[in-house]
Amino acid sequence: MNRLRKLADYRQSYWLDDLSRDLLRSGDLPRRIREKGLRGITSNPAIFSQAIGGSTAYDEQISRSARSGKPALQISEELTCQDIREACDALLPVYRDTEGLPAVEELLYRGISVNVTLLFSVEVYQAVAEAWLKAMERRLAAGQPLNNVSSVASCFVSRIDTLVDQLLAHRIRPDGTSALTPHPKSLQGKVAVANAKLAYAAFRRMAGSERWQAGAAAGAKPQRLLWASTGNKNPACSDVGYVEPLIGAHTVNAMPAATAAAFADHGKPGKNLSRAVPVARKSLKEIKALGIDLKRVTWQLENEGIQKFIEPFEKLIGNIEAKRKALAG
Repeated sequence: MNRLRKLADYRQSYWLDDLSRDLLRSGDLPRRIREKGLRGITSNPAIFSQAIGGSTAYDEQISRSARSGKPALQISEELTCQDIREACDALLPVYRDTEGLPAVEELLYRGISVNVTLLFSVEVYQAVAEAWLKAMERRLAAGQPLNNVSSVASCFVSRIDTLVDQLLAHRIRPDGTSALTPHPKSLQGKVAVANAKLAYAAFRRMAGSERWQAGAAAGAKPQRLLWASTGNKNPACSDVGYVEPLIGAHTVNAMPAATAAAFADHGKPGKNLSRAVPVARKSLKEIKALGIDLKRVTWQLENEGIQKFIEPFEKLIGNIEAKRKALAG
């Protein structure tokens, strides 16, 4: 069974959270599209920094640019734009078949497709969905087509468990006991999926509203939920623990290559995302009862996420500058 391709039966798209010139030039990307049902790619400064710093595939272009006197920032933009353009070309057959919120709404209104990323809380996701809905309503009122605008709301998953599990561990005594009820250990590894399920429940409520139905009747495509950070680094948990429970219609799972390989090997496709929502609500209530403020957790993760993108971008420029100097000489 092709488990990754099977996800389409449950109306979920498989995207790859990885992009490099090696992936593009080796033929691996077209193969994944053709054989594995890959439908998209996500990337960020951290991924590009690793790709450029850890490969010789970019050296010839960096050398040419360095000899022509281009600065590292300009070289970085040229390298990343070329990779993104080539990835878009490879994916063309697929396409044929807060302060930021006003900007998101305006871009969508102007017909520019947007990936709204670094979402952790259900409340913030709902605000993003509202921005999408307002943009579609504005386009409809202006007589603009709705069927040519796409958007995803990228909700990060595993990072929530990483932080919450640490907070839960602080509530467990060295001998493994706890005076708290429920026992904190019973919630470890469960909060991220519970949070994602409630975000999807919010999506389904919106999809059933009259406002959404009016847009859909005019051709609007739903703003899909994209599950990001779905690799599981906890050896005590399933390596597909952020894939199997999050399969549902109008969603995307941007998997690291190792996670995609694990799911292809032993994953179990199934329409699981809309199941056990009451259990998810109960888990989040229990977290609150244990003194863990999930809003504060998601706020911290959002700020850390922004910083994690800034630092790799600066490192990316540094890597290119070092290669530029070495190859120019």
